[in-house]
Parts: sequence; structure tokens; C-alpha cells
Amino acid sequence: MNIPKVLSFDSSKIKIKKDSNNKLIVIKKTCINEFININKVRINFNNSQVLNEKIIIKIANLIEWDEENLILKTEFCSGINCEIALKSTKDVDSRLFFINIFKNLFITLREIGFLWGDLAPRNMVIDKENNYLWLFDFERKTFIEKSVLPERFIRFLYNYALEEFSCFLFKDEQDYLFQDFILKSINGLIRKNNIESKRKKILLYYFFGDKEYYSLDEIREIEMTMARAMTPFTLNGSIKYPAITIDNICKQKGLIYYAKYINATRYINEEEKRFYILKNEAFI
Repeated sequence: MNIPKVLSFDSSKIKIKKDSNNKLIVIKKTCINEFININKVRINFNNSQVLNEKIIIKIANLIEWDEENLILKTEFCSGINCEIALKSTKDVDSRLFFINIFKNLFITLREIGFLWGDLAPRNMVIDKENNYLWLFDFERKTFIEKSVLPERFIRFLYNYALEEFSCFLFKDEQDYLFQDFILKSINGLIRKNNIESKRKKILLYYFFGDKEYYSLDEIREIEMTMARAMTPFTLNGSIKYPAITIDNICKQKGLIYYAKYINATRYINEEEKRFYILKNEAFI
């Protein structure tokens, strides 16, 4: 049996091995928060939650937690990773299958009060044979509340998931997916130190100055700007994914270069022009 690859934001921290019974297990170097969260989710979440008429949401079974070495072992769950599926699927109807699953998932999570900070295509696997949608990765903030206000859920969705999904969905697909989750202008402030995303922080500083608190409207503007910058498009019959180049810029040259690019293309609507500026680093 060939050992499949597993998709992760940091591939060096996760691998798949066979156990003594020749079964596949996922071994992940993580933090104590993920162990706490996955237990919390498994206790409070119905592991047979129906997503729609066919798909059932499932959480991988926990096999072992090594607290000394911070190693989490879970069962391997077969299927196709949603990020890989989006990258490899061009047919409109086939893509709509996945997007409708995401849309129903958002609705289901809102209804049951499941606020999942790691909500992203790469953290979901669809097993079409058994009609399962497997959810993975619980390092970030995760809550299960009996009653969650729609505004709180949407705020959570924008904070953690908007950019993640925008990396692999065309603009019209994003509009369809998020049409029931529009974040309107709302009052409120968030302390700078409570903002987790380093990219978000640098853009808030770059656009609005160094402040102890930022308004929710300012944060919403930055989140939508970040999502737009990541949105793929078609050029000469080929799909371009700006997220790949942007990630490389952040890793190789730092966040200030990222902020300069976003600032330089902030008011440019033409995707091709933005991508030309990105590829040629014409923002420096």
C-alpha cells in the first residue's frame, strides 16, 4: 500500500505512517491547544452531524497524545483534500459541488454554534465513497456555543476563513459562497494585541497608522483587501494563483514587501495588471 501525502500549512510538522497493524495514522507536531480543542470538539460535537441529505461531518479519532514531545496521533481518513480538489478541478459543475459543500458547512456551523478558527479548504477531506466530510486541524481558537449571534459568526468567518477560501475560488464563486454571510458596517474596536494575523497587523499599520485599537470597519476593509489580493483568475487559458507568489514574497522578503504590494494595487481592479505588478515586483 502506498502511503499518501497529507496537506498542511507546514508540511515539516506532519507525516503519515503505518502502525503495527498496517493501518495509516497521522502524526503531527503541534501545540497543547490542538489537543485541548480536538477533545472539546469531540465531546461537544455530534460526530454524525448531517451537512445535507448525503454528507455527514466527521472528526478524526484521536489515537494518542504525547504531551512531553507535543505529538498528536489521529486516524488517517481517506478522501480528497478540498484544496487539492479546487486546484485540480476546472469544470464549473464539479467546482460547484465543492462550493455547495462549503456553503452548507458554513450554514451548519452557524446553526450549531461551532466557531472553528482553522476553517480552510486544506483542513477538509471529502470521502465521496462513504459520504463523509472530515474536519482536521484545531490549533486556532475553537468554540462550540449553544447560541451564537449571526454577527459573531460572520465576524469569526471573515477573521479566519475569508482569505483562506478566496485563495482558491474565483470572484463569482466567492460571491456565491459568502452571499448569506455579508459583514455589514458594525461598531466596535479590537485591541491590536488581540489580532493574530501578522499580515493583517502590518496592513492595518500601513493603512491606518499605529494604534492600540482598530475599528471593526477598518479590520473588515483589510480582510476584504487581503481576500481580493489572493483571488485566482484565468490568463491566456491558465489559472493564476496570486497566493503562491504572495506567500513567497512574505517568506523571502518580509511582510513590509507584502504591505507595499497591497498598497500599490489597492485601487486597481484589473486582475492582470495587479498580477503583473506582483510578478515583476513593480511595487518596490
